[in-house]
Amino acid sequence: MEEQREQQPHHASFQIYPDACSEDEINLLELGRVLLRQWKVIGAITGLAVLGAVAYVFLTPPVYEAQAVVKQPESKYVEVLNIPGISEISSADIFAKFTGNLISSSLRQQFVDENPQFSSLRGTVPNIKEGEKKDVGSVFLSLQGYDPKLVADWVNGFILLAERKTIGDFFDGIEIKIANQKTEIENQLQIGRDFAGQRRQDRIVLLEDQIAIARALKIFDRKLPSYSTMASQSLLGVTLNTVQEPLYMRGVKELTAEKEELEKRKNDEPFIVGFRDKQEHLAQLNTGLKALREARVIFRAATVDQSAIQSKSPVKPRRMHVFGLSVVLGWMLGIFVAFVINLVQQQKAKN
Repeated sequence: MEEQREQQPHHASFQIYPDACSEDEINLLELGRVLLRQWKVIGAITGLAVLGAVAYVFLTPPVYEAQAVVKQPESKYVEVLNIPGISEISSADIFAKFTGNLISSSLRQQFVDENPQFSSLRGTVPNIKEGEKKDVGSVFLSLQGYDPKLVADWVNGFILLAERKTIGDFFDGIEIKIANQKTEIENQLQIGRDFAGQRRQDRIVLLEDQIAIARALKIFDRKLPSYSTMASQSLLGVTLNTVQEPLYMRGVKELTAEKEELEKRKNDEPFIVGFRDKQEHLAQLNTGLKALREARVIFRAATVDQSAIQSKSPVKPRRMHVFGLSVVLGWMLGIFVAFVINLVQQQKAKN
């Protein structure tokens, strides 16, 4: 009896699992029967989805994409902008400015205004992204549109405009800086000339006054040396004290000779302290400006690693993706509708 009691629960549990398995099998079989009964509905809905996809693919105009790759310019194209005391610019500085011009909406507007053939792309915004991994340092510029040739021409043309704008900004900035320095030096030179002439006239007036004093004192020749010195002893050593003689003590002849030479002088530049240094600096600026303008034709703000070419295959719509998605979605919708129809039929049968 005890053995039978111990085996009875085991026998009962053995009876439960076959029932559960059989119920699962019945449910799966029922689902399969429903799908078989409604196969026309599923097929019709899937077919409609595919027909819709076909209509979308053939009625939607194809969209093409053109892409160009640009990199930093080589250092040899940038060295011309490095003028001592004026500017120190690297390739990275140039390329950063160039990239900023690529994303400028106002520059895109200007580009379309200057090139009416791109008016259909006026509202189109290009995609700009930096390269990763092996393409680090590169910038990718791409644009999508309905005309593959027009899109490729837009990308290449806009890169040229952005480069021209970048070059113009840097060169104009340096030329303005050079022009400002030149103006400042020229003003300093002119001020030096003006004040040197005024100082010469002041010296002449002073000499005339001293000549009059010397004549009144009847001092016609120099009476004393230019400087008299006195030596005095101190605990720390010898100290020299210098006392300058009165100017009229030089005598009428010497003062008159100096006055006449000053009056005959036509150019005061050799007697202006630092005047020739400023002239030399001005000449260096003029030479740098000339070299800068000559180098403008060979300067580069970016290196085009890959120009945009006319694409032969559209990027939108992707036909195979659309067809595959339409089949999957149509089939899933068809199954859902089939179960709904079966549920409605069962309710009607019960009623």
